[in-house]
Amino acid sequence: MGGVPSQAERTHKPTVHDFKPPENWRLEHVEAVHRHWINGNHDFAMDRATWERFLKQAIPTAEDAARPFYSKFDTNDARMINVVEVMSGLCIMCQATVIDKIRFLFDMNDFNGQGSLSYDETVVMLYLTATAAVLMSGKGVVPEESTMESIADEAFVAADIDVSDRIGREGFIGWMLDFLNITEDTPSVGLREFLKRFKALKAQKLDKTAGQLALEREIARLG
Repeated sequence: MGGVPSQAERTHKPTVHDFKPPENWRLEHVEAVHRHWINGNHDFAMDRATWERFLKQAIPTAEDAARPFYSKFDTNDARMINVVEVMSGLCIMCQATVIDKIRFLFDMNDFNGQGSLSYDETVVMLYLTATAAVLMSGKGVVPEESTMESIADEAFVAADIDVSDRIGREGFIGWMLDFLNITEDTPSVGLREFLKRFKALKAQKLDKTAGQLALEREIARLG
């Protein structure tokens, strides 16, 4: 997490951008997908045909990446994926600084634009992000949701606020940088270390992704 293209990569760009490897994405690409999702007022859940059409509209040259990404996130043949979960995975794997990735993830989950997240929203964001990193990379295993609650507890304690309150954007970013041990001397973190900090290296059976669980909760809340 936090890789940036080298000078050689910036100088010798391929003629055709291959979007199938998530590592080839830049944050600007993920932001373009997010803008298309917001501006089109799209649902969280997408079946394969909808997702393929959506990604082609967002980034026409990324069309070939639609099916491989869908397969990564439809882990139990549920025939739907959570697009926020996919964008979270792309954000983790893409080329950008750690702080820019954290800002994007926070803002993407700040659905009402308050500049803050509730405790439950923070847990969901962390769970989506950790699960998405596992699924998109194909490394590690999906962590326990209770682990994300423990990590969210740390964030709120560090911010000196009660779990009934909301954590602000800058406070969360500062805590996350500390949590990932990001400093001027170590400005990035490897994928394995990222997964280790989120307790995503211990094996467990995956029944549903975090995105699918979030969709079920939203359907139950509305229904």
